[in-house]
Amino acid sequence: MVETETTRDGRRDEATRDDRQDEATRDGRRDEATSGEATPDGADTDETAQGETTNLDSVERHLESRLPDHPAPGVSVALVDGGETVYAAGFGERDAERGAPATAETIYGIGSATKPITATAVLQLVAEGELSLSEPVSTFLPAFGEAPGEPITVHDLLSHTSGMPPDDLATVLLAEGAMGIDLPAGPTADDWPSFSEHVAETASERQLDGRFRYYNTGYTALSRLIELVSGTSFRQYVRESVLDPVGAERATFDGSVIDGTTDAKTDAGDTRTDAGDAVTDVMRPYRQTEDGRLQPASFPDSPLLDGPGGLLASVRDVAAFLGAFTGEAELLSAELREQLFEPVGVMDTLVDGTERGYGYGWETRQFGDDELLGHSGGTGVSSAYVGLLRERGVGVVVACNAMASPSPTTLATELLAVYTGRDPDRLLPERAIERKARAVTGQYESTSGLRAAAVEWDGDRLQLEFQSPIDRETVAFRPASPDPDDYTFLADDDEERRRAVFEFHDECDGEHDTSGEGGDDSGEECRDSDGEPDGNSEAVTLHIDWSVLHRVDTVPDGDSEGATDDPRETE
Repeated sequence: MVETETTRDGRRDEATRDDRQDEATRDGRRDEATSGEATPDGADTDETAQGETTNLDSVERHLESRLPDHPAPGVSVALVDGGETVYAAGFGERDAERGAPATAETIYGIGSATKPITATAVLQLVAEGELSLSEPVSTFLPAFGEAPGEPITVHDLLSHTSGMPPDDLATVLLAEGAMGIDLPAGPTADDWPSFSEHVAETASERQLDGRFRYYNTGYTALSRLIELVSGTSFRQYVRESVLDPVGAERATFDGSVIDGTTDAKTDAGDTRTDAGDAVTDVMRPYRQTEDGRLQPASFPDSPLLDGPGGLLASVRDVAAFLGAFTGEAELLSAELREQLFEPVGVMDTLVDGTERGYGYGWETRQFGDDELLGHSGGTGVSSAYVGLLRERGVGVVVACNAMASPSPTTLATELLAVYTGRDPDRLLPERAIERKARAVTGQYESTSGLRAAAVEWDGDRLQLEFQSPIDRETVAFRPASPDPDDYTFLADDDEERRRAVFEFHDECDGEHDTSGEGGDDSGEECRDSDGEPDGNSEAVTLHIDWSVLHRVDTVPDGDSEGATDDPRETE
C-alpha cells in the first residue's frame, strides 16, 4: 500500500514531497505542524535538514514502513493537535477495481466509532434541559419497562451498564446487509415496531450486577430517544447539532452514497445517492472470503444501525469532530465533556494489569502518563478508530475499506505514540508482550527426542502443545509480567502455577546448552535490528516441568497479526 501519489508497486510518480504534503492537507495546515509550534510539550522530536523539528516526519516514516503490506485496499489517516488537523492523507485505493486512490476526503463506514458522536448528541439534549441522564428510558420506549429491577436510565445505555444482554441484533443487520449472509437464526428487526418487540422479548435476560456489557441495541434506543425528544430525525439532529457546527460537511448516515443506484458508478468510482446527488471520493467496501481473498461487497443501510454505528465520513470529517474537544470550538460545556469521558464501567483488564474503562461512548485506558479516549468500529466491510489523548489534546483517526490486520486501532495507537515522541513498544505493553511471545514460537525437542513441544501465539495467549511417548496436552500461558525482557510465562487457570521459562543463548550457531544455564559467558546475545532477541536465528531453550527442551525450528504462528484487537470492531 502506498500514499495517494505513489503507484501500488512502490514506484513514485512525478509528485515531489512538497506536492505530497500539499495533497495531504489541502488547506495548508500541514505547514503549521512542521514549524515546531504544533509539537507536543516534552516530546522527543526529529531534526529536519533545515534544522527544524517535527514529529510528522516520524509519522510519515512509520506509515511508509507499516502500510506497504497492509491487506486493506485503502487506508486514510488524520492527526489533530490543539484543535487543528495537522496531518491528513490517504494510502492505497478506495476502489481497487477502478484504481481510484484513497485520500483524506474518502468516505468510509466507521462503524461503532459513531458512538462518541451519538453520545455527544444525547448530552446536548441534557445541556438544553430536554433530557436527564437519570431519566428512565421506558418513559420514551415502553419496551424497556419489561426489564426486571430498577428502571434502565439514559446513563445506563450510554455506559453499557444497563445489564441488558449483548443480543447480536447489530451483528445480524451487518451480516445480512454488508456480507449477504442469510442467518438461519438470531434476532430480527427492520423498523421501530419490530425493534420494540425485540427489546421486550430480551428484557427478561437483564442482569442486575451493574457490570459492563456491550449493548449495541442500547445505542439504537438512544437514537430513537433523540428523535422522540427533539421532534426531528436522528440523522437531521446530528447533522445540525454535531456535524455542521464542526464543519464535517461530507459526513452522512445515508448508506446509498456507498452503493448508489445500479448505474450510479462513474469511471472514477464515484456514486450518486438515491436522490441523484453526486458524491465523489467514496470507498468501495470489501469483505474477506473464506480463502482469505478480498472481494467487493455491499454496505448495510438501516436506521437501526445509525446510533450504534451508521456514520459514513472521511478522516478529515472525524478529525473536525475531535478538534471540538481540543480546540476553541465547543459542542459541550467543560463539565459535560468531563462527564462524557469519565469511565463508568470496566470493559476488561489488559495484559499489563491495567483496566480499560468505558464512559459515555468513549473507551478509556492509560497511555503512558496520559489517558487515551477512543472507540473502534467495524461494519464487516470497513473499519475505523478514533482516539484522543485527554491531557495532550492530540487526536487520531484511521479508516480502512475492509476489516484488516493490523487494525485501525493498532495503527492509531502506534501513530499517537510516534507523534508524541515515544516508542510504541514501550508505551503499549501489549505490543511488547506480543513481540516477546512471537520471539519464542517454534518447535522444541528434548536432547533425547522423546519430549517435544509446539509453541504458538494465538494473539492473546502462548499455546504450548506438549508431546511425550505417554502423554499429550495443550496448555495456554500468559506473560508473567509486561517487562519486555522477562520471558517467563505462567499457565492460565492452573493452581500449580506452572511456569515456562525461555532463555536465549549467547551463541547463535553454537551447541545447545543442556545445563540450562543459558550459554557461555560472552554476554553477547543475537539481536535483531531493533536490539531485541532475534527469534528467527537465536538458539532458545524452554524450561518447564523439570524438562529442558531446545528449539529445533521456527514455525509461523498463523495469521494472528493484530489478533489482540477488540472483537467489538466487528459491530
